[in-house]
Amino acid sequence: MKIKLISIFVILILISTFFAYGKSVEKSSSFIISDETDLPIWNIGNFWVYDMHFDFLLSGVVELDGLDQNDPNKGITDMKVEVIEVDENNDEYTLDISGNLKAELKLFGIGLGEYTADLEGTAHMEISTLAIKDFEFFASGQYHLLTSRDTDVLISMDFNPSFDFFDFPINSQEGSWNADTYATLSGHITVEGLYDEDFSTEGPFEDEMISFVKTEEITVPAGSFNCFQISGSMGPSHNGWSRMWYSPEARYFAKLDEKIVDWEGVDAELDLELQATNCHTSALMDITIHRIKKLDTIEIIPELPGAEWSYKLSVDDGEKWIYETNNEYSDGQDDHTQDVYYQYNLYTITPRIIIKVWDRDFWSGDDLADISSTPGAEINDNTPDDQRCLLKFKYDISKNCFVDNDTIKIDGGYFVSSGDYLPDGSSGDPPDENDAKLWFKISDDYDPPQKPGKAQGPSSGGPGKEYTYKTSAAGPEENQRFYKWDWGDNTYSNWLGPFNADEEIDASHAWAKKGSYNIRVKSKDVYNVESKWSDPLSVNIPRSKYYLNPFFSSLLGRLFQIMKIINK
Repeated sequence: MKIKLISIFVILILISTFFAYGKSVEKSSSFIISDETDLPIWNIGNFWVYDMHFDFLLSGVVELDGLDQNDPNKGITDMKVEVIEVDENNDEYTLDISGNLKAELKLFGIGLGEYTADLEGTAHMEISTLAIKDFEFFASGQYHLLTSRDTDVLISMDFNPSFDFFDFPINSQEGSWNADTYATLSGHITVEGLYDEDFSTEGPFEDEMISFVKTEEITVPAGSFNCFQISGSMGPSHNGWSRMWYSPEARYFAKLDEKIVDWEGVDAELDLELQATNCHTSALMDITIHRIKKLDTIEIIPELPGAEWSYKLSVDDGEKWIYETNNEYSDGQDDHTQDVYYQYNLYTITPRIIIKVWDRDFWSGDDLADISSTPGAEINDNTPDDQRCLLKFKYDISKNCFVDNDTIKIDGGYFVSSGDYLPDGSSGDPPDENDAKLWFKISDDYDPPQKPGKAQGPSSGGPGKEYTYKTSAAGPEENQRFYKWDWGDNTYSNWLGPFNADEEIDASHAWAKKGSYNIRVKSKDVYNVESKWSDPLSVNIPRSKYYLNPFFSSLLGRLFQIMKIINK
């Protein structure tokens, strides 16, 4: 029964990470930011890292405690939620979820062991609403009490309709909104040698009323965020509360605070705070349109004195597409040079860029110029902005290189694109006569993670003993970083963090065997760009000599004699 209760608590905890239960809070009229926020746009690679601390008490007897001010590892830590797929046709985001669980089981306040697990999961959400469609978690770990037993929990939950607790746009003047849904929960629990069972339940979430409360600035480990606080009365409530702080800057919630009082015999409290995200981190990118030159006859009906160039520049900054159109780049010049500058805040490491060039034509309408090496590009003034004659590519600001691009060359410090490049050329049948050259430049202020300093700490020790090492790394102050340690014995730490630029990082390790080991450490930023490994620190672990005090030797012998008598 005790093990089954652990599993019930794990289910409640995992579900709570997605939505809040509690009582509505009266509206407030304090405003420090805009009184409305729109639906955010997520991209592949966007992520959020949370720490969640909780305490669940069932019928005043059995408790799962993951809330301890003196132990920051209690609860669910380093819970990373990352967008891994964007399917616009099915209106669906796919999220990958991982984290670590550590909690203590108690009976009448007395500890009965500890449950630790690694969490892995997948969730699907609607692009058009951020409503949850379904999720699945797998918690694999151990229950520790005298001995350790492998414990696995698999949980799946589906919502029909999708569970929409945001109701974008969130508006301070809007009344409460309804998020009713019908949920189906199923799963499997295995505790080595003790328990192995499927479970399932289903039912409606009725009267799920959610309200806007107020706007306010909050500070969490990931930084300070202007937020919309919303509160929901999710099912039966008994003098508890549930508050969520949605951050337009982080594009998801930055904090959740909840208390449940006597709900079906459950008393609980939990708090969840954002530790890191790459959604609010931005780099500056500059694009300069420098020159456009005609190569072949472009006009269907030739005009004098020459081309009247126009262009459209489209950039996906990681949040949205931004469009810049210049309808007066040149007036009667087939070869025109004029620097026009554009600057963008980027929320992605690989922005998508599209450039379209045409010659304004009074007689026959504008004539599209081919500046692409895409095979099959031809004369077609109605070519869409993402096909054929247009220059389209991704640009990696961490490596300063093109990704998925047409053929691009360098000339005088500028990038040059032209439909004259093979395999397009102007020798096809029919010949391609829509050729023009474009000179442009891209620059940015992105600073990739630097190699961390050589680890500092003991250079010798004994096997089985834990030693602590420290390091630091230079880099932009606004970008948080994560660190991974290579202990030289074919073991590595997880990515630890996030850490601010001014923090000193430490980690501990114990080597099981004697030998010489080289410790290295590397960092990565919120864009998942990794640094090089640090210079190694050599650590020598000689064989330890063990000495047992005669008093303790005698005491140990007496203990074994007592155990023999008890076992008779």
